[in-house]
Amino acid sequence: NQEVEHLKAELDQLTQVKIQREQAVRNSKEVEMKKLEGNLAADLSAAQTELIRARAEADLAYAEKIGQGKMAKLDKETQAALQTAKDLALFDDAKKHTLAMEARGESAVRAALVDKLIGIEFDLVPYSRDPAPQRIEQETTTASVLGIKK
Repeated sequence: NQEVEHLKAELDQLTQVKIQREQAVRNSKEVEMKKLEGNLAADLSAAQTELIRARAEADLAYAEKIGQGKMAKLDKETQAALQTAKDLALFDDAKKHTLAMEARGESAVRAALVDKLIGIEFDLVPYSRDPAPQRIEQETTTASVLGIKK
């Protein structure tokens, strides 16, 4: 009986040790779980902060691109307006010139033709009807244009 009592006491003691060990493991796992939850919360907070920063950077880059686009558009519109004004002025000048020439009639056409002919140079070479020339002179077209005589 004593041995049975001793074994029962030992069994109770082992049961108590088992319960204490299970409780210690549960406690350590709960502590570990709390640490992991805290790390997860910190990581989540850091990720949200990074997301906010990335969105802010993207918004700034977008706003910068939009501003650059608007400036380029304004520049091109200004250039187009200047070119349009220049072309209109040239058109008006040409129209006035045409109307002035039309008003003067045929004399205006002749004056314009004379103005064009002023810029043309003529090389006059004397022509000899001598049937038996003493010598023959020949000039090439390129030489006469350059003013070279042979």
